[in-house]
Amino acid sequence: MTEPLYSDFNGPKAEQNSQALLRGLYEGETADPYLVSFLDHCQRPEGLEDQPLEVDLEDHVSFWRKMGEHKGSEPHGLHNGHFKAGVASNLLACCDTIFRSIPFATGFVPAQWCHLLNFAIEKKPGEIRVDLMRTIQMMNSELQANNKREGKSAMAYAE
Repeated sequence: MTEPLYSDFNGPKAEQNSQALLRGLYEGETADPYLVSFLDHCQRPEGLEDQPLEVDLEDHVSFWRKMGEHKGSEPHGLHNGHFKAGVASNLLACCDTIFRSIPFATGFVPAQWCHLLNFAIEKKPGEIRVDLMRTIQMMNSELQANNKREGKSAMAYAE
């Protein structure tokens, strides 16, 4: 995004401007006719309601039971195996559910979630040339779980 939209949707009025855009009330300053046309199509269709993102206990337990323990995660937080084992205890599962829900409810991002690890892996076995490798980003297990939850909800909402 370019100015002035970048400041409008990343600055202190980002939430307010996003809600105005969805309601069709955003009045940003732009002379670009293509951008104006795009913004007109960003309105929320009639009849759709907000779908708040939240993690409930059933969703949390179901997610971690299906998650493979061998999947990698960023090394500053707990490994997937910790959360997979944690769903065996109702108390731990409830606590982890609350911790995963806080960022959705408040916008607060735990400091552990800010550590990302870029990791290069081979596309073809034995091929170690940098230009032929794939870079993946490893993140905290809870952050990855929330990203998957958010993506799933966004697709359901879009459909």
